[in-house]
Amino acid sequence: MVPAARGRGTGRALLTWAEERAAHLHRERHPDVPGAVCVEVDERNPSKQALVRAAGYEAARWQHTMTRATPDPLPAVPPAPPGLTVTTYLADRDDAVRRAHVEAFADHWGATPPDEQRWSRWYTGMRAFRPDVSWLVLDGDEVAAYLLTYFWEADAAATGVREAFLGQLGVRPRWRRRGLGGLLLATALRSYRAAGYERSTLTVDTANATGALDLYKRAGFAVQGTSVTWAKPLA
Repeated sequence: MVPAARGRGTGRALLTWAEERAAHLHRERHPDVPGAVCVEVDERNPSKQALVRAAGYEAARWQHTMTRATPDPLPAVPPAPPGLTVTTYLADRDDAVRRAHVEAFADHWGATPPDEQRWSRWYTGMRAFRPDVSWLVLDGDEVAAYLLTYFWEADAAATGVREAFLGQLGVRPRWRRRGLGGLLLATALRSYRAAGYERSTLTVDTANATGALDLYKRAGFAVQGTSVTWAKPLA
């Protein structure tokens, strides 16, 4: 919110409208399951924290933004486990990647399985998606794991830094504990350097049960900021 509009109740009015709209959509689309409204707040924004706290929200989840400079020493790329192959994203496997994502994130807090329309709009169909630096691990015809990358030209123009954003990295349960996350991450980082990206960035849930935070730390990513998801059950 621009400074001149602060302190006039605008934030509270917008939050109230969002809650009412969310409740309407929930009753319309998912009436048989519990619902909640979630608001993400940067830890450095105390006024927004005070707003959501006063409205009855509770801090529920913490996410780190992590970055690493691409020219820094890169982790070694381990060999693929026997029977598995690594390849760049393949358009003809797109729906298989979507289904792998649904399976990999089935137990992730707050995850909503994307249908084909949402997937094509917000994942591999959006203009920022970069298939040339997105990667798959295949087990025959099956997608065992995947890593999807994005690049926003407007951000690069504003900051002067070409930044690859690691949007999603997932390993299906059947193929976990075989080092595929580290394999994909190391492969992607090398492809970022080769493609001229100067920095890579990601966000990670600090309580991710699959150990993603430690994986990224081992690959040289460092925390640059933290945001909190505040949640309030829908009435």
